[in-house]
Order: sequence, then C-alpha cells, then structure tokens
Amino acid sequence: MAKLWHLLLLCWAWSPLCLPSSVSFIGTPQECEKAHFVPGYNLGGEGFDIVTMERKGAYVIDTETWKIGNGTCRMYHNGYMNGEKQKVPVAVVDWRTLPMCSLKVSSVVYDSVETLVNDSTSSVSNNWKIGLDIPVDPSVKVRVGFGGSHSRDSSFAMKKSKQDHYTFLHHSINCHYYGGKRRSKLSFMLAKNRHKFPLTLLIKSYFLYSSLSLYYFKNSSVHCCRLLFFFSSQT
Repeated sequence: MAKLWHLLLLCWAWSPLCLPSSVSFIGTPQECEKAHFVPGYNLGGEGFDIVTMERKGAYVIDTETWKIGNGTCRMYHNGYMNGEKQKVPVAVVDWRTLPMCSLKVSSVVYDSVETLVNDSTSSVSNNWKIGLDIPVDPSVKVRVGFGGSHSRDSSFAMKKSKQDHYTFLHHSINCHYYGGKRRSKLSFMLAKNRHKFPLTLLIKSYFLYSSLSLYYFKNSSVHCCRLLFFFSSQT
C-alpha cells in the first residue's frame, strides 16, 4: 500500500511534464469579463514586511488592468486547472506553467530561537538589507535582528522558549507552479503619489529604482521583479 501511495504522489508531482507549453491567445470581451485571473497574478510588486514576513497590500506594479483594447485581454489555458481559460494583467507577459516539483523533503533543525529567526528570511532572494544603513553602537555586545523577528514562526518559537528549552524542526517540500515576466507599469496609487517622495530621495535612489528589474521574487517573499516564479512550500 505504501508503494502504491508513493507511486500516486509521483504521478501527481510530475504530471505537468505532459502538459502543453503555455501559448497565449486573445480572448473576446465576453470571455475576459467572465474569466478568472491566473493564480498569483497580483503577487508581483506587492509590498512585503520583512519583519513580520507578511504581505502589505500596497503595490508598485499595476496588477489589476487587463484590457488591451476593445475589452479584449490576453489569456492562457491553465493546465493545472483542467485547461481553464484565465486572463493575465497587462503587466504580465510570457506566463506559463512550470513542471517543477520535488518530493524530496528538506529538513532543518534549530537548536535556538535565534537560528530560527535568522533563517526565516532565507527565502528572500534579494539582499533586503542594502541601503538601510542601520546604525549599531559597536560598544554594545548584542546581536541585532530585524528580518523575520516578528513572523508567525518566530513569535511561536519565542513564546515556547520562555516556557522551557525547545528544539525546533522544519520540514518542507517545494513545488514551482507558474512563471512569467512583467512589464514596468506602475500601479495607479504609486503613480498618483510618487510626487510625495522627497526630491533628494528620487535622485539618490534613481539607479536603485531602475535596477529593480534585476531582482527576483517568490510568493513567500515578494519584491519587484522582472521574472516571476510562483511556488508552494508545504511545511
């Protein structure tokens, strides 16, 4: 029975290999109005709190506009959802399903809360510390931690550590489901409020803003990006 269950899991994990490559087509106005967005369509460019590891609901990129002319839109067949026709925002191009799923379980043992907190931001693919220049008094012999320090996992671990000595284990498997690219179209709210940024900030940060397209993101740590990868981490 165990072998049969393992075989079923393998079939589920690798079945996308048989899916056709994602080819876009133009949907009619009627199709576009009724169609759902592709999964994770609004993850690209969303603000992310590196301390709590939570999405903030503030967007840099416009992920809601889907009309490309005369009420039409760009659509794809989602092989993971029985070929359902789904639309993508104008800002997303080359959307596709990714047959990348591994049943290999990754396990990590944390012997302290500090190691767990420090590792909680490991899924963030860019260096979020760049440009912060947080001053720390060198005479103070205390390690300063910010990223992930108030995440759900960290809060749970710190609560338990106050009761007794615990060792924490983290088991996970990773599957990449969707991918694509995005166009640099600013969200309505950012375009509307960007004049509120100090002029000196815009000048000093111009190169950083123009370089955002070099960064990547995953849905557990969302940043502005050019290449989008949507994946699921089961823990």
